[in-house]
Amino acid sequence: MEDGWQVFESMRDEFGIKPMLEHYGCMVDLLGRAELILEAFDFVEEMSLKPNSIIWRTLLGACLNHNHLALAEKARERIIELDPHVNHKPKLFSVFHIIKSHFNLWLPINICRCHV
Repeated sequence: MEDGWQVFESMRDEFGIKPMLEHYGCMVDLLGRAELILEAFDFVEEMSLKPNSIIWRTLLGACLNHNHLALAEKARERIIELDPHVNHKPKLFSVFHIIKSHFNLWLPINICRCHV
């Protein structure tokens, strides 16, 4: 983990390379794999670039892998803000359904049927 931070910070501080979204995504993935979900969420919130839906989906995956369902719900909300049509994508729809069922926020049955 420390090596990842060192490389990320040295890009900017030592080499004058401005991190791009892909670099931020790698850090979010690294933090998530290290089970540092809160740190990953704070990292995304404090990014100098606007996080895209891929960054939020990476965080969502880490949240679900480590049972941080409250943060998963926040990541889900950010994904929907960035891509309002995401509920029509079957894979993400099932993930969102899992989150909502955990919080007892069931979707209306007619919405569920159209995606089955």
